[in-house]
Amino acid sequence: MRRCAAASKTVLERAGYRAFTTDDGIDADQMLKQDAYDLVVLDLGLPGMDGLAVLRRMRERGQATPALILSARDQNGRSRARPRSRRR
Repeated sequence: MRRCAAASKTVLERAGYRAFTTDDGIDADQMLKQDAYDLVVLDLGLPGMDGLAVLRRMRERGQATPALILSARDQNGRSRARPRSRRR
């Protein structure tokens, strides 16, 4: 997911937006406590605190920031992420 976050950050910055990333839900929650954002993109599979818990805490604090939730899970909650192929 780090590559996806890095690519998304690059695209947003090239479009003129400031973008911030973290790969941990606890860090994301702290960032959201300290600053206001126009949009939050969360991964359900964040370590430390999953994206849904981060969103829940945002809403409990009264933050109405729009959020986009990403997941590599199927409808049964299993990871659908494919392992990267090894280059030979």
